[in-house]
Amino acid sequence: MCDGTWGGGPFRYRDGRFTQYTKKDGLGEDRVTSILAARDGSVWFATSNGLTQLKDDRLRTFRTTEGLSTNLVLRVIEDAQGVQWLGSRMGLVEAILTRHQEV
Repeated sequence: MCDGTWGGGPFRYRDGRFTQYTKKDGLGEDRVTSILAARDGSVWFATSNGLTQLKDDRLRTFRTTEGLSTNLVLRVIEDAQGVQWLGSRMGLVEAILTRHQEV
């Protein structure tokens, strides 16, 4: 289970303990706007400075340099086919991250 904060980064509860993730750990930004628990077991955090994937206890952040249309990600959702969609001020955008899935 994960929960986000507005400025303190998200927390993950697993095996009876909490782990906090921040920008220092590789999170895009400490302000989390949306969290997605994906069907592949990874967790995605939408932030004001990119989209961060937590997979196998490692963080990887995707930004415009990795192909996102904007760094300001307001929402992340997953459709029935497992495709992530990002909501931003630019509208709804499909996140083509399949080639970047391995962290």
